[in-house]
Amino acid sequence: GGLTFTGTGLDFSSDPQVVKDSISILKSKNPRTKVLLSVGGATYSDWTNLNAAQVANFVATFGLDGVDIDFEPQGAACRSTNGQISCATDDLYIRCVQQLRDALPADKMLTAAVWSIGAFGEPPYENAQPQGGYTGVSINMLKAVGTSLDSINIMAYDAGPAYQPKLAYEAYAKYYQGPMQLGMQVPPESWGGHSLTMLEAADLSMYVKDSGGSGMMLWALTKAGSPRAQEVSREVCLIFQLENCAAPLFPDSPSPPSSSPPPSGPVAPPP
Repeated sequence: GGLTFTGTGLDFSSDPQVVKDSISILKSKNPRTKVLLSVGGATYSDWTNLNAAQVANFVATFGLDGVDIDFEPQGAACRSTNGQISCATDDLYIRCVQQLRDALPADKMLTAAVWSIGAFGEPPYENAQPQGGYTGVSINMLKAVGTSLDSINIMAYDAGPAYQPKLAYEAYAKYYQGPMQLGMQVPPESWGGHSLTMLEAADLSMYVKDSGGSGMMLWALTKAGSPRAQEVSREVCLIFQLENCAAPLFPDSPSPPSSSPPPSGPVAPPP
């Protein structure tokens, strides 16, 4: 309630008014930029008490464009029976999507950051690797309420060396026909030992573009690593033939050493 972070779980170093004003300035300078509130995450476990009405209130109060659902529950316990996936969290996932869609105004976006292996488990992807308790966790949600989502961001990382992002994109396309972004992580990844290269970033971006996908998702712009978020963003920008690919992600940051590639990135810098 009101212009506050109290009780939200959000941890900003600036006070609420500064954050709200920063979002407003960002959007005024870059009208096509959308700023969403991420709900959930790897350490969030209280989905049964999701307060969709207050989430919608927060979106309105801070002038945001919608909500991104990051559903990573404990004990998903997905399993396959006769080629069909079922998970202990299916009903909860579906209910959360429905509650947020009903609470948000029609002009506000509702998106989902979906699990790396969340569309594996049913033919022809029943043997796609790796396998685990989250195999197929997104399938029944997408079947039931996928049309309520404006887009999905596939978290195609932290899944180990056997994981194939292109196969994951293909599998998700079986269940969701809306705009899809394939995720990449600035190296090193948090788990599994894989590290993105510029060659791979270019290859995945071209694959998504050629497949009719709407873009790429990068985690995270402020993460230190090599290649840098700046370099990866620039490559994505060029492949998708966007504008101002030479613009820096953070215009006020120090210039890189002369031996580094020129700073570049997508049209809109982050707040």
